[in-house]
Amino acid sequence: MRNKLTFALLFVFSISFLSIKTFAQESQKDRLVKHVYFLADDSLLGRDATSIQNKIVSDYIRTKFEEIGLKTKTQVFGDDANEYNIIGMLEGNDQELKNEMIVIGAHFDHIGFKIEAGDTIVFNGADDNASGTAAMIEIARKLYSQKDKLKRTFVFVAFDAEETGLNGSSHYIADFLAKDSSNYIKFMIDLDMVGYLKQSNKLNVVGVRMLKDYEEYFDKVKLQGGYNLSLVDFDKSFMGDSDHSPFAKRNIPSVLIQTGLSSPYHKPEDDADKIDYDGLSLVVDYVSDLSLVLANEKELDYSGKSSFKHKGAGDNQFGLNFAIGSSNHYFYEGSMTGKTAMAYLAGFFARRNLGDKYALKAEINYEHKLAYRQEGQFIDNSISIPLSFLFRMSLMDDILDISFGLGPYYNYNFGGSLASKALDYKIYNQHEAGFQFGFDYRIYKIIIGYQSKIGLSDVMRNSPDGRTSSRTNLFKVGYLF
Repeated sequence: MRNKLTFALLFVFSISFLSIKTFAQESQKDRLVKHVYFLADDSLLGRDATSIQNKIVSDYIRTKFEEIGLKTKTQVFGDDANEYNIIGMLEGNDQELKNEMIVIGAHFDHIGFKIEAGDTIVFNGADDNASGTAAMIEIARKLYSQKDKLKRTFVFVAFDAEETGLNGSSHYIADFLAKDSSNYIKFMIDLDMVGYLKQSNKLNVVGVRMLKDYEEYFDKVKLQGGYNLSLVDFDKSFMGDSDHSPFAKRNIPSVLIQTGLSSPYHKPEDDADKIDYDGLSLVVDYVSDLSLVLANEKELDYSGKSSFKHKGAGDNQFGLNFAIGSSNHYFYEGSMTGKTAMAYLAGFFARRNLGDKYALKAEINYEHKLAYRQEGQFIDNSISIPLSFLFRMSLMDDILDISFGLGPYYNYNFGGSLASKALDYKIYNQHEAGFQFGFDYRIYKIIIGYQSKIGLSDVMRNSPDGRTSSRTNLFKVGYLF
């Protein structure tokens, strides 16, 4: 009996020892595999924001933060209080610099699932963005193991609701700035789609020029494995966005780290078995090494330079106008419209935004108009000054807006001809006034619009054909400085 008891105890001890040894030997790569496979499992139905499954994911991340040793909290937001940012803090050691924070973030939500022909098709989002979430957890673990070396404080944020409009990161930074005046965010690292290093052969670090003298810091860190490291000045992408943007728009130096669009972006094929886990582990090493450098530098300052998409259009805007369209003369006697011909213009504009809904816009353009009259082809060259009161709507934050405007205009006609004979301004009116209306779409620096101009003054002073006015319709393209 005693021998059997001794054998049983030895067996239990051996199993326990092996379990402890196995856990201790679990590699960074092994943990990354476990994270991604959990986050990208079919049972989570694509981690759609506000879903029950996404709450399970947020609880998983919080548990991992707590296991590492971070001071952890859940930030609840959204109209129905069913969206969750998970925040873990690792306080720095320097008496002064610990009040300066470095945020490392990644979004954990994805786009859910769909039912097609009775089958449930899940968009697991292994690369987008289980990979970034897994990397963030392991970066936190790695930095915690070196916590005595960190002067600045690190905040790790798992953002919810990125796919529905950067809601998690926007809420976090707005809430932080409203509540916490004693700490300052000096730098932000966003990990989004970092699981395809081998396939892309490149790691992109986008937005480095927001950090003053960024070369001094980034030159100290190397990406291992023989892969290319691409340091990109600014994020100028017109397609899509990520959680660094709400920080960058507040002049906080921010970088987006990604391996590009080599993965099946927003497709059902974005599964855990396709992730390059060796490469993902190298990304963890690179960001951890970079973070250690940034944590201990004497100064981390905004360079004063930002991408236009983050700086926004601003309240005062200046730019160039180009337009082409048609022109004709309207004959009041008999209410006839003359045959149309070409018109074009080029010039400058200035716009002053008045809050979120209104704006004033002034233009000065060279305008060339043609029209056909009974006497022949009418050519008019003028300096045109339209003034507009605009009603504006901002869409997608500072990325896109639309404006509807109307107001008066004045044209000074300085040269032209009728039937190849120079205009005699004793007969033809050198001054033209009227009203104009139209709309503009602005996408970053590009403006596309339409303008209709209706003259109220007479083209000729005493025409035997009765009163005549000019009508012009223009399709416009503009560029903001």
